[in-house]
Order: sequence, then C-alpha cells, then structure tokens
Amino acid sequence: MNRRGTPENLARWNRERAEAATERFRASAHPSLREIAWAAGFIEGEGSFGSRRAAVFACQLQREPLERLKQYFGGTIGLKKTPLGKPCPYWHVSGARARGVMMTLFAFMSPRRKEQIRKSLGGPSVQDADVQSVEPVPGEPSDG
Repeated sequence: MNRRGTPENLARWNRERAEAATERFRASAHPSLREIAWAAGFIEGEGSFGSRRAAVFACQLQREPLERLKQYFGGTIGLKKTPLGKPCPYWHVSGARARGVMMTLFAFMSPRRKEQIRKSLGGPSVQDADVQSVEPVPGEPSDG
C-alpha cells in the first residue's frame, strides 16, 4: 500500500517544510552591542524602512555587509537591478522580524530614521505628539 499520501505523512512533510523555511530566515548569531551599533550605522547610510508595513531593506554592491546583517537579524538576500540597470545585492526583512530589528536599532538611529521607524511601526510621529499635555517634572525649571 502506498503510504506516501497519508494525512500523517502530509502533515509531517508540511511541518518539515515550514521548519526549513523558518530556518532559512532565522539569524545565526547573537550580535554584540558593537555589532548592533555597526548595523545601525550601515542601515542609516544604505538602508530604508517600509512606509506602509514593517520592513527593513538595504542594498549594497559588496555582499559581505549584507551577509553580516543576515547573520545578526535573519532575513533574505536577493538581487535587484538599480535604476541604471546594474545588479545590486540586497538584504530584506519584513513583518515581526523587521519590527524587532527596528526596535533593536532605534536608539542608534538619527532623528530622521527614528521618524521613519515610528511611521513604519504605526506609532505616533514627533509631529503628532501633543507637547502641551506633558506635565513638567517637579523641581525642574519650566519653559513657560
């Protein structure tokens, strides 16, 4: 009897495929604070954050920095064409993994990039904050 198509075998096959796909996107190292700071600087200059959904993207002709990002944060490395038609390797994460990357790098980013992260995460932007409703700290001098 052919047991290849049994529900048990199909379930096992689906589990194995899901685990393999998850493993493919998983980080392979735990970055140190210094490596996180490096990643923040690299993404500050070469990366971007999704404006409508949680995503982090970096394009670089040298593949080694992208491999480091993948090692630290997981994700995928692919190849796209630049506006001039030249191939450019890129690193990309999205969804929950991207939200984790954004929150990890947030403290190291410039105000402009922090604003992009806030928008990507759906949080309040600096312009949306109601600064008048903030109570002064007791004992601190008041601006008003």
